[in-house]
Order: sequence, then structure tokens, then C-alpha cells
Amino acid sequence: MRWIAVIAGVLTGLAFGQEPTPILTVQVAKAPESTDQLVEQPRLVEFIGRLASGQGMTLIYDPGGDSYTTKPEPDQPTGLAAIELDANAWRGVDPDVFVPGPMNALLGAIGLADVRKVVVVVDGEGERVIARWDRRQEDPRTTPLHERLLATKSDESTSKAEVWEVEGLGIGRFVVGALQAGLALEEGERKPSDWAFGDFWLRGRSTLLNSLERASLGAQIVITSDLRPGVVFRFDRAIKAESIERASLRIVPNGIPGVTIHGRTLTPEFVVASDERGAAVVIAPTRADLEGVLDALGLEAFQRETDSGSDRP
Repeated sequence: MRWIAVIAGVLTGLAFGQEPTPILTVQVAKAPESTDQLVEQPRLVEFIGRLASGQGMTLIYDPGGDSYTTKPEPDQPTGLAAIELDANAWRGVDPDVFVPGPMNALLGAIGLADVRKVVVVVDGEGERVIARWDRRQEDPRTTPLHERLLATKSDESTSKAEVWEVEGLGIGRFVVGALQAGLALEEGERKPSDWAFGDFWLRGRSTLLNSLERASLGAQIVITSDLRPGVVFRFDRAIKAESIERASLRIVPNGIPGVTIHGRTLTPEFVVASDERGAAVVIAPTRADLEGVLDALGLEAFQRETDSGSDRP
């Protein structure tokens, strides 16, 4: 009987004039063909290209078949790379993804629950990452696009590690956003009690998170020479690695919890580390990524002392 349902869905889509709709577009410029060119493709762009299966892709939702598909995106972006989310179009063709689905909470975690369209661009010089967006309640004919500098390529970049300085992000804000995003992305419908527990968890650690945020010197996105990604949070020299480690045991004593998406569980890894500049927290998608970032930056993971086989924070 499934074919009858599919036909009915197609006819319903046609009746309401709903066509397959592009939702998300990722465009990546081609790498320079000659090493003599002055502008070298940043590793961040290479990493985005790897995630997008080469030169880019478009995610399309088909209301008739209630399905998502992807197609290659050969067009060149205005910069070196561009990611465009058309949230308004997505709401129009598949509103359940937003309410009661995860997208409202996910966008809300970064303050863009009411966004119409958002574009993130790596500029043509390969030195900046810029976000531009507009909001649903604003008239696009009279209100200019909002624009924010997200990250700048750092002078600390080396042959081993490309470093991007992230604007206005400390580890406290990161933890809050990560928790909210994790609740939004985890498979299964979120119950009010789930959000209540998340709010209770954050309130119980708000003083600690605010303290860590004040001690943060900022965040860095790091891409190694073999495209291992990670996020590094640096701290004031007065903050010792032992203190950061004790704080981490209060926040995530059992490690970062996994999030299941489409049957695949993602469990990022983190470690407290240090070098001559002071303490840092490194977070990466996998253990191999974490070790690659530590090695590329010359960071040494903090080792807790042990007493009779048990950890002593």
C-alpha cells in the first residue's frame, strides 16, 4: 500500500503547488591549479569541501515524497566558500522540523530562532569568516542585512596548524550553546522535562560557567595539515590547568555525552592541556582529531595525579 501513499503525497504536493525546495547550499571554490598563485586555499575551505563531498552540494526537500536528497553544487561562491541556510523556505515546506522539531531550538542556541536566511562566507582573501542574516519580522526592503565577523585567520598559523580566532566566544558560552544544540539534535521528540532538566543543569553550574567565561582569553578553530579539526579555548596565565581540570569534573564528570543523529552517535573528545602560554581546553570530534590538534600545537595534555589507583582532582 506504500505506493498509494506516495502517489497521494505527490498529488497533495502538486495541489498545493509545492515543488522540491533547496534548503541548504554549500559552495566551495576550486583549489588553485598552480602553486605559483599568491592566494593559497585555506585548510578551513578544504575541510568544508571534504564535508560537502568535493566542490559543494545542495540539500533539497521534496514535499511530495517527504524526503531529502542532495545534488552536487558546481557553482562558484562569491568568496572561497559559502554556506547558505534558507530557514524561511524550510519552514514553508516542512514546518514540523521547526515546531515541534529541533531547528527552532538549534537556531535559538545561537540567537537566530527567527532567522529568515543566513549565509556564512569565507572571504576571497581567505582571512575572514563572515555571517550575514535577516530576520522574519524585518522588512528586507528597508532593513539591511545583519553582518558579523565570526573568525579571523591568526598569525599563529603554521605549516602544522591553521588557526582561526573566533570572535566573542568563551568556554562558558560554548558549553551553554552546546547543551542546547545537543538537546535539539538528539533523536526522538524532546519532552518538556528534557528542557527543564537542561535548564536546571545550567542554573546549577551558572556560577562556574560564568567564572570560566571571564577567565577565557577566547576560542580558536584549528585545522591541522591533515585536516584534523578542533576548538581550543585559552585561559589567563593565572588560571592553572589543575583548576580547569577540577572544573571539568564538575561540568562533565563522565566526558561529553554523545548525541545520536540518524542512527550515528557523535561523542566529541576533550582534554585540559597546557604549553608555555598557559592552560587550554581542546575539544575535537574524535580522539584522533584531538591528538592531531595537540601534536600540531605542541600542547601537552594535563595528567591528573593518582593515589591508590583513583583520581585525585
